[in-house]
Amino acid sequence: MWSGTDDVMTAPKTIDELYEECRNFEMVVTNDTALARALNRKKEGPMVGRWAVTPRQLAINHAAMHVDEPLCSEAELIKRIAHSLGLPLAYSHQCVLRVRDALRYARSVRGLLTSDERRVHDVLVGLPSLEAVMMSFDHSVLPASLCVIGDELFDALDLRVLPPSYASVSVFKDVPFTLPPFFGTGSHEEVVRYVCDHVTSDNQDDIAIVVDKGSAYHSSILSVLQQRGFTVNLAMQLNEHLMVRTLHGLIGAALEYPRLRVSDVRPFFGMFNIDVPLKYDNYHVNAVLPDPSPRYERLKELLSKIPNMTYGDVMLHISENAGTLPEELNDTIRTLGFYDAPVTRRSFEELSYCIMNFDIALQRPQHGVVLTNAHNSMYVDRPICIFIGLDAEWRRRLPSIPLNDTHEIQATHVKEFQILLTQGEVSRAIVALRKNGDVVMPCQYFSLVLEGPVEDFFHPTFDINRVTVPLPSVERIHAPIAIEATEWDGPFSQSSLNRFMECPKRFEYGCLVSTAEAPAMMKGRLVHEFAELYLSHPALVSERGDRYFASVLTEEYAKLVTDEQASLAVSSFLIGIRMMRAYLDSLELGEPPRFEKRPKGNAIARRLGVDASTPYGEVRFTSSNHPVMGYIDLLVNNDRIVDYKTGARPKSTKKIMRELHPWLQRDRVDVQPVLYLLALCEQTPNTELTFTYFHPYADIERAIEDEPPSEKNCVAVSYVPTTFHEFLAEARSLDTYLDTKTNQVFVEKVGRETIMSFLKTCPPTLEDQFLASLDDCPWIDEFISYIRQHNETKTVTEKARSFARSIIKKRRGENKVVRLYRDDLDMFAAIVEKRHQQVGEFMSTDFTATPLDRKVCDSCEFADHCIGRFW
Repeated sequence: MWSGTDDVMTAPKTIDELYEECRNFEMVVTNDTALARALNRKKEGPMVGRWAVTPRQLAINHAAMHVDEPLCSEAELIKRIAHSLGLPLAYSHQCVLRVRDALRYARSVRGLLTSDERRVHDVLVGLPSLEAVMMSFDHSVLPASLCVIGDELFDALDLRVLPPSYASVSVFKDVPFTLPPFFGTGSHEEVVRYVCDHVTSDNQDDIAIVVDKGSAYHSSILSVLQQRGFTVNLAMQLNEHLMVRTLHGLIGAALEYPRLRVSDVRPFFGMFNIDVPLKYDNYHVNAVLPDPSPRYERLKELLSKIPNMTYGDVMLHISENAGTLPEELNDTIRTLGFYDAPVTRRSFEELSYCIMNFDIALQRPQHGVVLTNAHNSMYVDRPICIFIGLDAEWRRRLPSIPLNDTHEIQATHVKEFQILLTQGEVSRAIVALRKNGDVVMPCQYFSLVLEGPVEDFFHPTFDINRVTVPLPSVERIHAPIAIEATEWDGPFSQSSLNRFMECPKRFEYGCLVSTAEAPAMMKGRLVHEFAELYLSHPALVSERGDRYFASVLTEEYAKLVTDEQASLAVSSFLIGIRMMRAYLDSLELGEPPRFEKRPKGNAIARRLGVDASTPYGEVRFTSSNHPVMGYIDLLVNNDRIVDYKTGARPKSTKKIMRELHPWLQRDRVDVQPVLYLLALCEQTPNTELTFTYFHPYADIERAIEDEPPSEKNCVAVSYVPTTFHEFLAEARSLDTYLDTKTNQVFVEKVGRETIMSFLKTCPPTLEDQFLASLDDCPWIDEFISYIRQHNETKTVTEKARSFARSIIKKRRGENKVVRLYRDDLDMFAAIVEKRHQQVGEFMSTDFTATPLDRKVCDSCEFADHCIGRFW
């Protein structure tokens, strides 16, 4: 154990117990502000000033009466030191922080400091600073009847304020120390949800939540409570104030204005009540957006003007148009001499450092849920205390100066940790048992308090109550309202269903979080829009010419990319336009679609002042029998779906087949062909259908030679309106497999009747069709055995194996053919219904993060939100 921790296993006294011991003294001194505040509230009778105080409060009161000038604010102090010594402001601030650490943890400090830090020390103690007042404190102003609580927890600077003699009251009592009840959850989200669900309008003034301020728990809990309309009693620094951070970001953005994108200025949209779709986030800020908001234009104008304004002018403009800035910011900027100074890059760097690094506290509310920092709290004057996390990040800060021995400091930290865990009439600790797949390591102080290694929260000391339902209610805590099962009424699109099958959490983020349009997505969208325009106005397109439209698409593309990238895209757009026109010209569109046509935005058509009105393109469907919907790029004669793919490399047929069968649970899912065919079957039942991927960039050589598209540009998925077994039983099915000389010879030698007899009576099972290895497939072995019974020639075995393998390989899409059958669509429809039901179940609880494979997370557009929880 650390030295000085003889009473480490004894329990701290309660606030009531400390009050009873101290109530008859004229003054009580404690180094904990919350304890002093709690004791003052308990003091009965008339009182001038504070009865319970901290050493720092004593020093401030003393300075007000006995020091000639007011104590310096943080900004003024650092500025005067920097000016006096000719040092940079940021460097001076870092020196002051180290000098303060030396004063708090050592009586003799000069040997711990560098030469510059010693110079800063000498100026600091000569200025009207809090440290200078505490070091020369006049003890004669203190009453004789003085009580000090827990002087063993005071630092060296606090001890300078205490008189030579006083009554000492220990913070510990001779009672065994016990931990609060521990509750364990499976994830960060569960911790946050369970904690926030316990807060109600009736009990919010009774609850304190103790959490590591730098953790994700802190920001999540704060956000949820504020969204639910609760007041959060939080000690905030100037740099944490939303308006301050927004102003800071606004000035920083203005200094980079010509190079900004829409995403760079999005943080200011809330302040100015601006609504611009997220898909434009990657556009240059000066790009002309469709239907631009007047407020957005005013924001752009302000950003362009800020470099020619003073800081005071900027603050006045923000205050008049967006909201009130804290007075502490105004005082800081005036103290630094920046209020009437022009905004420049150099002055902003200095101001930015001050705002983001100076310890400038804001006034906190008097009511609401107390959210207190685990790093520096001891006493919490609330009847209900909830401790969150208690992991390795709960350690307290050690001094920045080089001390030979920190054991005494560590022992003090352990005592403070003990005191903190005993706060509240009702208390509990809520922890996540695992993070990123590994067990969570508890705070190191547990090992010291319990006198043994504590490596995880499964340690028997914690006696963890595993949370799988909302926490049991306790006094003053209302049990959360039970959530009833929810029925989701939204249909799946192919992209949302893909996301849900790959990972439910990805689906949830897809519903909640919009993503910016990437350059590749925009390029594809523009080619799609050209195709729709050409179908609607072929004469107009022919009149203007391919090069004209290539330049139009390039100008739109330039809103998102650099000028160099845009210039390189001209030839690419020209190739895409030529191949698209040639392909569309080769089609007989036939009967108009039976689906309802719903117009989508078309930037090219809008630019030309025409409508993209073709009934064949961008056809929207919503299934009447299944919860699916989508947009078809092109629907030909109501039996052929065409989907444009502007990627350079088409998928293999094997990969297409593997991805469209979600029940195979591979690393990726793409159900678009089967979903679209399922919907089209409703309009044209008992009809052979085709889904075609058209890749305009798959055969660049032909495009350059101005030749029409080839087979390389198309990959087809065909649909046969029978089951696979029914198809095999048809005589025509045999012709499907006569595409090789070996199979033709085999059929001729064995006889069609023999083969068809086996296919009708012994079709392959689902496992044979998709799961069994070709080298160990029971159905192939059965086929060979059957054929050998009817033909015993030497070569028949291998030829029968080759023929049977070709049937299975075609079923799996391995022979450049993707063919679906009615049982494929029926199986997919059942999966869709099940997944639709699961969405409702997840909405009643929480969407789990269960990706099919690590690759799903690697390619997930929402990885920044959640990937840290898994690997």
